[in-house]
Amino acid sequence: MAKLTSSLIASITIFFTLSFGVRAHELTLEEVQTRIREQGLDWTAGESPWSKLSEEERKARLIPLDKFREYLEEIKQYPLAPPNPVESKAKLPKHFSWRDVKGYRFVSGVRNQGQCGSCMAFGFLGAFEALYLWRQGTPYIPAENDCDFSEQELIDCCPGFGGCKGGDSWEPLFKYLESTGVTWESCYPYEAKNMTCRNERCTGRVKGDGHVYLMYRPPVAQSEIDHLKFEVYQRPIATAMSVYDDLNFYKDGVYEPSRGAKQLGGHAVAIVGWDDDTRAWEVKNSWGYNWALDGHFWVRWGTSAVGAGALRLDYKEDVEAKFCDLPEEIQFTADKPERFRMLSIANCGGNGMAWTIKSDADWLRFSQQDGLAVVYPPTSLRIDIQDAPSQGGSATITLQGTKIADFDSSGKEKTQTVKIAVVLNPAGSESGGGGSGGCSAMELSGAGLVSLGPLFLTVLFVIRKRRGLY
Repeated sequence: MAKLTSSLIASITIFFTLSFGVRAHELTLEEVQTRIREQGLDWTAGESPWSKLSEEERKARLIPLDKFREYLEEIKQYPLAPPNPVESKAKLPKHFSWRDVKGYRFVSGVRNQGQCGSCMAFGFLGAFEALYLWRQGTPYIPAENDCDFSEQELIDCCPGFGGCKGGDSWEPLFKYLESTGVTWESCYPYEAKNMTCRNERCTGRVKGDGHVYLMYRPPVAQSEIDHLKFEVYQRPIATAMSVYDDLNFYKDGVYEPSRGAKQLGGHAVAIVGWDDDTRAWEVKNSWGYNWALDGHFWVRWGTSAVGAGALRLDYKEDVEAKFCDLPEEIQFTADKPERFRMLSIANCGGNGMAWTIKSDADWLRFSQQDGLAVVYPPTSLRIDIQDAPSQGGSATITLQGTKIADFDSSGKEKTQTVKIAVVLNPAGSESGGGGSGGCSAMELSGAGLVSLGPLFLTVLFVIRKRRGLY
């Protein structure tokens, strides 16, 4: 009777599994937290919109495993980027993030691919959008300036791309970006499903200007990691990676798959930074702002296949950074210490340039000692005099700019130096030049960015319009 009962239960279980698709055991938050604790991992798990999906729903949003493995073999037919002789000489920072370059962010807003397996379009454009912001010299500003290209156009219009079925190759995306170009999200909004191409209504387009693979497999050796860091320092990099079932529970920390985690499929993301201390990559994902660290996460070097098929995209508007015209002289009067000057530091080229400012006189003070010169918005720097000698004097302001990731043959980043003479008129005299006219706040940058008020705002509008921000 016991044998009959056991057989009957087993038969019923098999019947329901086959007939009604009863799911196998799926990983729970409690199991992930136990693994993290027992294995001594450096990340925290919690619930998220993605952790609440079933395993099959998660897989539908990824590159199928068989396609992902085929892709990693396919790319070996394409040449890798030739060695850069500067790379071995360049000194990179221990920590770098395109989300915080001297206080400015050059990573576009986080997107949400939704129920569509279109991650390759998002990882691809995520890297290209960041490159565009950097080349234009216009950082991301929430609700004001974002570079948002249309993933839906790639899904609908790019020949050979798998769209929501899980695109499995960068190649169709390259060809489309370089031949047709991609339009803006505002003209071709995301629908998270395969649709008929309708891009003829969109005229504003941006084209890519070449691409090259950086590596076939993920970097493991330190020399491989250093090579990828050198590339990331010049622009965010699109890459493939493996997704395991515990990643959906990631909240913060440095992720690495727990022992026993199941590989669900491939994925495409953008590497936007690194940290030497934790030996980790900073990665932009496409699962929305409410996942993990505002849509980003850290992943340990050498894990999750991050870096496999890493890809460098290029954008043709590569203008060398340079300071906008600055005044040759600034004047103060010794007995009027309340007078100050506003110096506008802006970039009239492209990309960005780190700057520092100093003076050889101890009676000059600056509201900011360093920063980043971008095309927009300019930095308004206040210059004050304190304890000025009554007999007057002179000083020199030195503004030093370092062009980020623009290396010379010796591996050093190129620089630009501007010197501004400061004249301190004796007490009781009237200063001329920059100190006359009774204005207590004056822009002294040249290149059109002069004075506060309507003219200043008008010129900024012209600059922003020229850069395609409106």
